[in-house]
Amino acid sequence: MSKPVLILDPDWRSMDELFSEAVRSELFEFYDVIWGQDGPIPQDSLDAALPHAEVLISARPRVTAQTLAQAPQLRTIIEVSGAFPDTNDYNACFDAGGEILSCAPGFR
Repeated sequence: MSKPVLILDPDWRSMDELFSEAVRSELFEFYDVIWGQDGPIPQDSLDAALPHAEVLISARPRVTAQTLAQAPQLRTIIEVSGAFPDTNDYNACFDAGGEILSCAPGFR
């Protein structure tokens, strides 16, 4: 059985800042993690992963109606910057049945 695909693009934050070693291990155990490294995800890696992705964790998510058309399985977007960025088309996400979660309350 294949694992769900998780695009993990923490850039501008670091993996160590966001996830303990135990949590990181669990992410890689339960998901097919695409990227999951410090620095920005290469665009070609992102483009290749979108059609299969169910979850996106990003410090700078940029989710538009066009992104959602490329990512029909994407249901959860978790921003890890501590804000609700204006780079997301929230209406398109809600129309597609997706959830957008923010870590902002945890950063208080």
